[in-house]
Amino acid sequence: MDRTRYFGERLSENIAVSPEGYLICRNAIIGRSGFQTYRVSEITDPEGLLDGKFSPDDNLDLWRDPSEVFSDRTLSSFEGKTFTLQHPAELLDSDSDREHSVGHIQNIRKGSEPLDDGNWPMVADIVVKDREAIAAIDAGERQLSCGYTYKLARTGSRWEQRDIRGNHCALVATGRAGGEARIYDSAEPMESAPWESKQERENRKTDQMYAKAGERSRARFRV
Repeated sequence: MDRTRYFGERLSENIAVSPEGYLICRNAIIGRSGFQTYRVSEITDPEGLLDGKFSPDDNLDLWRDPSEVFSDRTLSSFEGKTFTLQHPAELLDSDSDREHSVGHIQNIRKGSEPLDDGNWPMVADIVVKDREAIAAIDAGERQLSCGYTYKLARTGSRWEQRDIRGNHCALVATGRAGGEARIYDSAEPMESAPWESKQERENRKTDQMYAKAGERSRARFRV
């Protein structure tokens, strides 16, 4: 059970603002187990396992086994890693981190219950320190995507990711892990009209959050 505590002004069930103006986003889903789809040209394959089997534009489903995603080594590899606004062109290192860092992720853990599709979520708390990134979250950009390394392997006809090691977590328009990998406002159920689009529903939830938090909190959330 997660017992981590943070000091800040609570805006919603999962979001608060620290005295410094940092955004603290708890219980964010940053990844999951299960299949994820990649173009062959995106897949790291130093051993040439895919050579001659696929064209660069083919799509290939890679399996992320729960035993890999939630191993102690994988979870600890994401601890304290940099939070970025969009993915950097290359994986981060000590030379490039300062240019891209807008915060960090911590308290990395396996979710307490599976997602609707039966896969299990990787959950983190995110501390967002950069004004531009806070403004992007305020504007409704909530999906997350992790940058990481892995070893490509094959079991029968199934291609797999093994030895997953975290590098960074990015705020993106569309994440590969799907819409469930995101920053959440509230854990409380809210009614939705059947004609609402997904974006309209998200905007309404944000408006409801602000109404509960009050205008003073809203002024601190906007930058």
